[in-house]
Amino acid sequence: MKKISFIVMLFMAFSLTTFVACDSSDDGNSTEQGDGNNGGENGENGGGNGPSADAQKQKLESIANDLMGKVSANDFRNITDLFDYVDRMTTDESAVEDWYEACSDACELSGSTASDTRYLWRASNFYGQFELQNGRWVKTGSASNLSFKFRDSNNRECVLLVTHSGKDTKVHHDEFDEENWYYTPYGYYTERVENAFMIPENINVTLTQGGTQLASATVRTTLGISDPDGEVRLSTDRAEVTATMRVNDYTFVVDNAAVNAGSSASLSARFQKGSETLFSTQIQAAGYTNADEEVTVKNATMTTEVLGNRLRIAGAVSDVSRFYDYIEDANNNEYDENRFKTAVERANGLLDVKVYFDGNATASSTVKLCPVVDTDYYYGYSEKWSFGPAFYFSDGTSYSMFDDYFDDDVFEDIIERFERLMDDFIDLVE
Repeated sequence: MKKISFIVMLFMAFSLTTFVACDSSDDGNSTEQGDGNNGGENGENGGGNGPSADAQKQKLESIANDLMGKVSANDFRNITDLFDYVDRMTTDESAVEDWYEACSDACELSGSTASDTRYLWRASNFYGQFELQNGRWVKTGSASNLSFKFRDSNNRECVLLVTHSGKDTKVHHDEFDEENWYYTPYGYYTERVENAFMIPENINVTLTQGGTQLASATVRTTLGISDPDGEVRLSTDRAEVTATMRVNDYTFVVDNAAVNAGSSASLSARFQKGSETLFSTQIQAAGYTNADEEVTVKNATMTTEVLGNRLRIAGAVSDVSRFYDYIEDANNNEYDENRFKTAVERANGLLDVKVYFDGNATASSTVKLCPVVDTDYYYGYSEKWSFGPAFYFSDGTSYSMFDDYFDDDVFEDIIERFERLMDDFIDLVE
């Protein structure tokens, strides 16, 4: 699972840093290795037929500006203001706290001990209806759902409702469990908590205000667990999740997130405002799982699009497990130039990431890993090696490290605008 997570993070890092101009942290003692700003004339870069580095900067700047112009923290303010108001009006929530503790106790299985507690968490143990009355949350019912009813500052009725339906499937994996070590005057002892879950086939959440829906979430899960006790086996089991989350005019959709008997995994997701897709991504991976539940990931692909086809990043790793091993080898040889560069070169041989603009079938640039040396390092060594992503432009004339390419001089306005947007969202939830 580490390798799957690693490659997903790698692809997403390439995608995000390509269309969001990040703040530069240039270190004067770090030097990129290669042909500098005079990259190969022909070769993989396209032989000089693509847009120049400066032209691509202008395209990225335009796309980033348009994207950020479509998203505003103020579009979510009605939701946060509503919950802030409820929080201010609440003076006593002990009924909810007592209810939750009782529900949790109901999930504890018989035979548990102080040092070995087992839980089976199920949605049906968390039914309850609550209403805010004169500042106090009051339990008003125990129907087959969970709801919280309150009134806003204009006396409109608001309801947060959680329901579930369909088949429940038991699921357990060691990763769900907790183990804590304690020391006493009599020695160490271990406290273990085992967590298993009954996963509903369908979960629905809605928030309404005066009869108008402000937000909703729908999650559908299809599980194929071979073990009758719900123990997850990566080599044999299947899982598929689809989800749709809406807040005002924004929609986040997971069209498909699936794993198939240890042989393949996929993810398809998109973020929309109204009917316009602002961001979408598709990831697929294939491999195999042995009897010891060890996953070997072979090929993986990813495609990310921003504002339709205005920007597309398409990536592939032909052998993820080998790529991961080469990256590990490079990191383990950060003081040995030859071994480090050899490992990075081998990793690049498995990596294929390209950037496209405006629906063009010809790539504008390629992304590879570039060795960087830090000559201002101690601990008995005169230099330390690391790597970072670099653009190789299809005009055949130059390449640049991401930090250099997304510099403050060119992307200053974009950087400041992005930081303001992030600050607005932080202020929204604080």
